[in-house]
Amino acid sequence: MDDTSSEDVAAATARYAAAGVRYVRPAENGGLSAASATGQAETAAEAFLNSDDLLLPGALAALEVALEARPDAALAFCHAPRMGRGAPRRRAGPLVVPAA
Repeated sequence: MDDTSSEDVAAATARYAAAGVRYVRPAENGGLSAASATGQAETAAEAFLNSDDLLLPGALAALEVALEARPDAALAFCHAPRMGRGAPRRRAGPLVVPAA
């Protein structure tokens, strides 16, 4: 999801097209919330990241294990570690939300 970036996102993502990555760019910039909503509506992805997110190696595998252990789960997510000097530590590991 490219929210009309001045960078050449189309070229940067083109090499992933064979793996199923699809490039989406609206006619005008609608802001972060609109870009996130459009990106989520345009995908059936198992993970959704914003421009300031980093998916660490093993993250999807950890979520898969957590979901397989809880067949009643509706979704699972992880806390993101805070970066930078003096940043407080946060709980790590998948959190599973049961289906209603």
